[in-house]
Amino acid sequence: MIFWISLKLNLEEVHIEVLVQSALRMIKQTAHKKQIQVEANFDESISRIYADERRFKQILVNLLSNAVKFTPEGGKVGIDVFNDPENNLVTFIVWDSGIGISENDLSKLFKPFVQINSTLSRQYSGTGLGLTMVQKLVELHGGGIKVESTVGKGSSFAIALPNEANKTAGLISHQLVNFIEASKLRLIFIIADHHITTTLIVHYLNCINVQSVIYSNRENILLEIYRAKPNIIIVDADFINLSDSEILKKLKENTLEIPVLVISSNSEELRDIADDRIKFLAKPITCYKLYQLLNSLQLKHKSLEFQAPSLITNNLGRVLVVDDDPASTNLFYEYLTAKGYTITIANDGVEGLEKIQTEKPELILLDIHLPIMDGLEIIKLVRSKTDPTISNIPIIVVTALALPENRRQCLAAGANDYIFKPVNLKLLCRMIETQLIEREQNGLNTNS
Repeated sequence: MIFWISLKLNLEEVHIEVLVQSALRMIKQTAHKKQIQVEANFDESISRIYADERRFKQILVNLLSNAVKFTPEGGKVGIDVFNDPENNLVTFIVWDSGIGISENDLSKLFKPFVQINSTLSRQYSGTGLGLTMVQKLVELHGGGIKVESTVGKGSSFAIALPNEANKTAGLISHQLVNFIEASKLRLIFIIADHHITTTLIVHYLNCINVQSVIYSNRENILLEIYRAKPNIIIVDADFINLSDSEILKKLKENTLEIPVLVISSNSEELRDIADDRIKFLAKPITCYKLYQLLNSLQLKHKSLEFQAPSLITNNLGRVLVVDDDPASTNLFYEYLTAKGYTITIANDGVEGLEKIQTEKPELILLDIHLPIMDGLEIIKLVRSKTDPTISNIPIIVVTALALPENRRQCLAAGANDYIFKPVNLKLLCRMIETQLIEREQNGLNTNS
């Protein structure tokens, strides 16, 4: 679905009645030919929405066209608009008195290239793909769509959108906004695509003078977090595909106790991962719900300053990282430097061996698969040295090789410990701390 990821919306304030009447004009001629009565009902308490006018008109025209298509002569088609100020939502309902949809076909309705049944396939053309497009466009607007139908009586499609206009109507508690503005909340790291949900979040944060950084790459997320040093992380679960919750687990393990807010169209599936540091917010997003959760996170985390764990002190030790993967070396450098270690990098086996001999680090993080000279050979050469300040340097193997025999082979060659990639950084730090304590107890600490 590359098309949907790359689609950008042109957001602006749109007059609801003008938009709806424009969409109705597109289907009135067809409806007139079938003697179908067309109705439109508006809630007087709401007049504008924040949307891409052209795209949202496409949504309404598509639903109205289907309503006319599947409504027999003499039937009715309509659109009703409702304001829900309590939840800060505006709902558009496109309804008809047509043939309806069976329960079996309802589950297939938003799947691309699926015809709802063979009889309709012969009688009507072009059903299926259009509703997939509608659903995607609604989701890009930060909203959701639901359908209800009874065979022989008709159908209704309800679109609920976050109502940006209501934000300025005084629905947000000034005390809540003032509390957030007065807090130490200064930077939020957003892991999401650049679509309407992200745009709205950034807009809501700007309104309370909170800066944000958007990261829309699924790679090297932890590294970018360490560089940004945010107070809170917001994750769009739909963007990073949290079906196995792997990235969320990494965030829990490695983000230095930073609170995480997960936004999802189906957050119930992830509730079992929730704790005091991870909160969930269901789409569609409203500013009031967002502010409430930010407030909740602040109350539970009195200080939202980006801090490394309590064991951090300056000059904890000199660590040599020997790895040819830039993503790994950058991640280790950023994280361990923040922890208080002095880090040196070597990108191949020969360079690593040279730095071991010249710089005599207090600990080595070593990959096994290296250019020119592999990690096992380096371990054996280090252990064979007559100089104890070199031969006794602790070595932790960091590798993607996860088989038990690989671990046994490395330990037999002289490695002190072994950790798999992707690395649990907290576990790695405990390993480093343990090895350096043992080194100091053995009287081999050369830290100056």
